[in-house]
This record gives sequence, structure tokens and C-alpha cells, in this order.
Amino acid sequence: NNYRDGDLRLKYSINDAEGVIRLVTEKGKTLFSGIDSYRLHDENVTKEKMEAIFKKIGDRTKRGDVFLLFMAGHGVTEEADGMYYFLPVDFRYTGPESIAGQGISMNDFKRFLTNIQAMKTLLLIDTCNSGSFSEAVASRGVTEKTALSKLARTVGRATIAASSKNQVALEGYEGHGVFSYTLLEGMKGKAADKKGIITINHLATFIEETLPELTFKKWGYEQIPQKSLIGSDFSIGVK
Repeated sequence: NNYRDGDLRLKYSINDAEGVIRLVTEKGKTLFSGIDSYRLHDENVTKEKMEAIFKKIGDRTKRGDVFLLFMAGHGVTEEADGMYYFLPVDFRYTGPESIAGQGISMNDFKRFLTNIQAMKTLLLIDTCNSGSFSEAVASRGVTEKTALSKLARTVGRATIAASSKNQVALEGYEGHGVFSYTLLEGMKGKAADKKGIITINHLATFIEETLPELTFKKWGYEQIPQKSLIGSDFSIGVK
């Protein structure tokens, strides 16, 4: 939430992340023998600390584990190289080159994720722009969605990502980012199958069907989430 640049500060990212941890822990307790959660909030969201926590998690994971990453904050595709960047807490915009110079890139995430041995991995990316930032950062069109798809293919992970089309989505929904609200509703059980199991495919379908309708009803436009599901479906919770 608390970027050092006051113009970038957000209201909902930490609440979204804590909601995901709470529901994953609650809904996954009958599926898994144990659930470990790791947090990086605000001043700790730097490239160095992110790399360190991925290594820490990697030291504990085995191939049979399930790994879930939820990330909320600002993200952008740098037009010059077409690459997706997540903006760390100390990001300062001084020109287009600052995105590649200071952002955490897809190549960084690829390197981080090589530490994780878990064969079942889901990346949930809710990166909204503040609307007060420059056009290069605030624009989140096809280029960013393409970059996120490349991320999923590159690291061989399943990805569900929000796609905010304009500033109004940043106002959030019921105390959450609108994508995260939809995700949490799915995790509460609305994305469960007939047996009450919540799988990544069902979760992705629920978000894909619900988010555009919700945003159109409230704001008059459709926010279209992106998904890239690679490999076999797997369970992450029980209703």
C-alpha cells in the first residue's frame, strides 16, 4: 500500500493479500498436512527481499507441494522491451527508463521461481495502476496481458491476472481490489465444483465469468481477467 512515492499509494493491496492467506489456510486445511504462509508488505517489498523470501520458501518446498503466489500493487509493461514489471516500494518514476531500471521484471520472477520445486503452482497477480501516474505506467492494455501470458509460459506455471482498463477500477469493491474481491468470493466456495472442491480451473472460470459482469454493473465497462493454465488441474481448497 505505502509506496514511498505518495502518488502511487494504494488502499487495498494488504487487505487483499491477508484475505487470500486467511481463506487459503481455512479452505485448504483438509487438503494439506500443513500450510506455511510468508508475507512481504510495504517497506519489505524490494527486489532483494523478494529474492530472499523465494529462496527461503524454496529451501522448504518439495516437488509434491502446492505453491501459491499472490501479488498486489502496481505493475506495468515497459513499451520499449515489452516486458512486465512489478513496481517495488521504493520505485521512483524519473522517465521511461526507470521502469526497467527499478522494476522487478519477468526475468527476475523466472529466476525467483526456479527456487520453488513444487510442481503445482498458481500465480495470482492483481497489479493495478494508481491513475495519477504517467501514461506509460497507467496504461494497462493488451501489451501487459501478453507479457503476463509470457510469464506463465516461461516459468511453466498457471497464472490468473487482473486487467484494469481504467482508473475507476482502482476504487475497489467492498474494501478490496475488484479482482481480489472476485477471487476471494470464489475461494469462499462460489468457485467449488459439485463435490465442493475448489480447483484452479474452476477458480479461473468463476473469475472470468464474474469479474466482467460485476465491473460492468458497477462502473459500466467490462474488466477482463487473463488466465494461462498450464498442465493438469489441481485442488487448492474445499468449500
